[in-house]
Amino acid sequence: PALITRRTLILPIALMFGASLLVSGSPTLADKGAKIWPQPDWEVSTPEAQGLSGSKLEKLKALFEEKKSQAALVIRHGKIVAEWYWDGKDKDTKFQAFSVTKSIASTGIGLLVKDGKVKLEQSASDFIPEWKNDSRKDITVRHLITMSSGLANKDNTIIMQGQQLAKSIALPVEKPAGTLWNYNNGACNTLSQVITAASGQEMNDFLTERLYKPLGITNFEMDKSEGKTLAYMGLHISARELAKIGYLFLHDGKWKKKSLLPKGWT
Repeated sequence: PALITRRTLILPIALMFGASLLVSGSPTLADKGAKIWPQPDWEVSTPEAQGLSGSKLEKLKALFEEKKSQAALVIRHGKIVAEWYWDGKDKDTKFQAFSVTKSIASTGIGLLVKDGKVKLEQSASDFIPEWKNDSRKDITVRHLITMSSGLANKDNTIIMQGQQLAKSIALPVEKPAGTLWNYNNGACNTLSQVITAASGQEMNDFLTERLYKPLGITNFEMDKSEGKTLAYMGLHISARELAKIGYLFLHDGKWKKKSLLPKGWT
């Protein structure tokens, strides 16, 4: 899990149960006085210099060890004050971020909303033409990013299979859109098509240009199926690079003097 407190970002990469989670706090929790931006990399400080207790952080380290984490960062005032790795990992290791990828895909949608190319209440069929002539035309972009599309959950036929995007787009409706929350990897995966159609760029290319490069993120890769970037999993990224995305969320989508995301998106 990751924890964002008033002025501190804690980012452990926990590979328990095959999951890695990134959770951002309210944008009002950001350190409004922060002037430090981690480019090309994070500055490093001591806990005491940033008003934290080194001995208490050691207790936190023990907790992460107990939970079988493979990496953990604690960032305070824009500086790394603690950084731990286990199982032979280090700051250059790219971790499989699993469903954190979903947050990256929804961030891509946020970038397109900021551009005016996508509206949350817009029918996703504007970007997925296969849905125009049946009840799937009622599915909005908001439904897709909030797991409320109503599409049938057939993850066992999609995950780790071929033609993942095509199979995701082919999912039938099971419930009316907006009536049921259902954690559906296939439905989320259709965001790859939405991002590509709305931006005119393949999802990985769009995110590289609009998200990763502005944040100085270079140590990453994204899995594809038949040339289509997966939107529900598949991001491989170092802990330090992933922390930059957490830092972006902490500052309500602002990076340096530029707002990358709509106000309140995070």
